Amino acid sequence: MLRKTTKRIPFDSELAKLAWEGPTDSGKEYQLTDRLGHPVRILCTDRKESYQPLYPIVALVKDDYGQEEPKTYTKDGKFMAVEGKDSLQDLELLEIKNEHVLSNLERYIADKLTFFSKEERESEAGYKVLEDIAKDVRALVKKEWPTAESAVSEESEK
Repeated sequence: MLRKTTKRIPFDSELAKLAWEGPTDSGKEYQLTDRLGHPVRILCTDRKESYQPLYPIVALVKDDYGQEEPKTYTKDGKFMAVEGKDSLQDLELLEIKNEHVLSNLERYIADKLTFFSKEERESEAGYKVLEDIAKDVRALVKKEWPTAESAVSEESEK
């Protein structure tokens, strides 16, 4: 079973590019947001404006109603170029990881089979333990996935 976990990291223009490109080879993906969690789409990072050279990043920020509003940011992703002042509108990145998480069934089977050697599995006592595991697995499947119960019982009758 896959689970997505997110971690907030400070704005970095190089990582922001990865948010545009999609998942990396390592399975990480990045999403650009403001500190309130609104999705952000950067239009350009080299705005040429003589009266406001402090704000080279132009972005569209999606509001609570789904409308995109244009905003400008410093090269560090700050909404206001005031030293030491943070804003809820500052840019940040979410690092999204896809992690494999064991289900209750997978965890149970792994716990039961971890200490079995090949000889133990093939012995008469090993078969008895495996039969017990199979019964427990059927009970877990019946409890966690009631619709799969018929498929398990049909398989065991064969």
